[in-house]
Amino acid sequence: MTKNMDSSKWLASMLSFPENKKKKKSSSKRKRKRESKRSQEDVEYFKEMLKLSSKELKEMSQLSCIDDAFHLPWESFFQVAVLFIESRRSPTLNEFMEWDVYTRALYLKARSSREGKPPVSYESLKGPKNMEPIEPSSEEEEDQHMESTQPSTKEEGGLIFDWVMPYVDGPIKFGSYSSETKPTVIPHHLYLLVKEAADIMKRSDWHSNPNDLKDLATVEKKIRFFRYYFFSHLPTDWKYKRDYASKEVESYETNRETKYNMSGYTPINSFRGEDVELECDEYSSLSRQDMIAIMCMIHSRETPAISKMTPHQIQFYCRMCSCFGIQYHRLEDASEDDVCLMNVGLHS
Repeated sequence: MTKNMDSSKWLASMLSFPENKKKKKSSSKRKRKRESKRSQEDVEYFKEMLKLSSKELKEMSQLSCIDDAFHLPWESFFQVAVLFIESRRSPTLNEFMEWDVYTRALYLKARSSREGKPPVSYESLKGPKNMEPIEPSSEEEEDQHMESTQPSTKEEGGLIFDWVMPYVDGPIKFGSYSSETKPTVIPHHLYLLVKEAADIMKRSDWHSNPNDLKDLATVEKKIRFFRYYFFSHLPTDWKYKRDYASKEVESYETNRETKYNMSGYTPINSFRGEDVELECDEYSSLSRQDMIAIMCMIHSRETPAISKMTPHQIQFYCRMCSCFGIQYHRLEDASEDDVCLMNVGLHS
């Protein structure tokens, strides 16, 4: 009886095997069909993207690869950042076409940073020669803040709001020099920015040329950003002034053996301090820890997965890289000199 029962079970299993196999095959077939359909949709999407880029290529010149963060208003920057972080989807063709060229550049390059290749190669993205970059609506407030090392008071309707994260009193110091080794000349990369501004102002018609004025405004925005966050590396009381930009460039020794001498510099090398986890930099809206982590990240020269960063972190990261001429989606291409000022004494 037991033998018969075992035999019947065995027979039943044998009889059911072809049926199970058929079901698996059918399920696998449906899966392949779905994948094929999805793949075909992707191909069509890529074709439309490439067609759009090819159309742009006919009338556009090469887009600067590192200035996206300084050309985009916060609204556009936030839109792209959220698209990566929260929805994790690709933009529709209509969304992609509505973006300006810098927004597209940010999207494509951020997608290519350890996230796989985007639909369109970032090298193929172009920008029109006479394109007017979108400036932040609060540019005047931004400039005033960068000129001041004191946080402004937040008031609305006569009420002062208390924030969860207390603002840091002035820019955060990431390190310091001994009194004997305090820098007497500006850092090499700041010199390059001042030189860029001076070269624009050498043009005979820059006062009346809208494109030159916009280019100068973008460069000077980077100079203020550099001065605010890297004040420890500047000569005492150094300030940027348009009228003295050319003299600053002429007096700079470009044939020095080394671009940087940081032998007397001591990085912070820790997160210690009262409420260090809560202190917030008003301008970047980041905590001291976030800023230190980003500095350390750039100093490592290992491209991060940008989709794992918050919008404010992405903007600060991209602007840091832009000031030093670093491709934020390819940190590996940066030199030791490009990242040496970002040394905070910590290992990433």
